[in-house]
Amino acid sequence: MSAKPQVIVSAGFDDIRARHLRFLEESSRLGELTVLLWPDAAIEKQTGRPPKFPFAERHYFLDAVRYVSRVVEADVHTALNGVPLNLGAALWTDWNDTSTAARRQFAADHGLGYRVFSDEDLAGFPEPPPMPSPPGRRKVVATGCYDWFHSGHVRFTEEAAAYGDLYVIVGHDANIRLLKGEGRPLLPEAERRYVVGSIQFVKQVLISSGEGWLDADPEIRRLKADAYVVNEDGDKGGKREYCEKMGIEYIVLKRTPAPGLPRAGTAAAQQHGPARFLKGKDQMLKTGILNPRLNSLLSRVRHTNTLVIADRGFPFWPMIETVDISLVDDVPTVLQVLEAIRGNFVVGKAWMAREFTRGNPARTRAAFESALKGVELKFEPHADFKKRVPHAVGLIRTGDTTQYANIILES
Repeated sequence: MSAKPQVIVSAGFDDIRARHLRFLEESSRLGELTVLLWPDAAIEKQTGRPPKFPFAERHYFLDAVRYVSRVVEADVHTALNGVPLNLGAALWTDWNDTSTAARRQFAADHGLGYRVFSDEDLAGFPEPPPMPSPPGRRKVVATGCYDWFHSGHVRFTEEAAAYGDLYVIVGHDANIRLLKGEGRPLLPEAERRYVVGSIQFVKQVLISSGEGWLDADPEIRRLKADAYVVNEDGDKGGKREYCEKMGIEYIVLKRTPAPGLPRAGTAAAQQHGPARFLKGKDQMLKTGILNPRLNSLLSRVRHTNTLVIADRGFPFWPMIETVDISLVDDVPTVLQVLEAIRGNFVVGKAWMAREFTRGNPARTRAAFESALKGVELKFEPHADFKKRVPHAVGLIRTGDTTQYANIILES
């Protein structure tokens, strides 16, 4: 059998998205694929600004893509319009975003085939077939939205796959919208399935068919999973109790970065995350918060996400993350927490129960209105107010004894 032809692609692959993966997939159909990855200086030379993600992080991501055979660092001086001839490539594949006349000429001058993929060639998100694996391995499941896939997710799948064949179940669009509100997910379920399924550590990706925080239950039962893997942030929503009931091993992984990378891609994620790289007035976190759990929660609030600040008597909501900072009655108060938070992210809208205006004196009402000055504040029946709570990113519980002092903030 003749050896597969050698195919090469050359690009920066900064902020890898589904369309990049489709390009790599189609290129790999033509032969064994080498990625010539531009160093940081080459990206800055082309764009006039540093890359969003450093070379080591981009290299790590591409190394994990199932369509890629190897990743080689490009020479900063020749990366934009040429490829090394000593890599044995017979074909250089390109696409509309990067194809230039200079590249075409280089390929012609050196006897290289040159194929440019059009947007139509890369349309759609085909379901990745299951990765081959030895029979009899344990079945391990992981669940999530995976709306903005980055190197931290790659690392999670790498570690989870050490426990067996990894099946990732992504939440279906309607359920993500139910849990996180309108505007989510950012990407449709077929695209999210495709991106996660392009990672070599993942055996297969399924789309959930249930509802709520355990929307993957039908798929878990059908797979007869042996283990359920989550990271520290995902250890909530009744998953531990579910596994105990089902007799499934429950594994919680710590967020450990790949060697040589920042912690789980957080440096890049904070700058270039799913809020479409918020900057300026839309950037939420501005200064430090002393409480580490509260600081972590605030750093994950993005544009149009909501956050609840609750009084002492507000019901417990097991399906959302809760940071309880209550000490004794009225320590701290809702207003004290609100004042601290207002200095750390932009608040666009707020909701309170209509009963607050009827059950508290004018001085208390004036204090809340002053604290929310400049924010669009809406009052609604307490029953309607509580319906918004499950869609929040998290809840901060205080020791406030003020009647109906609960506030929902939208960033």
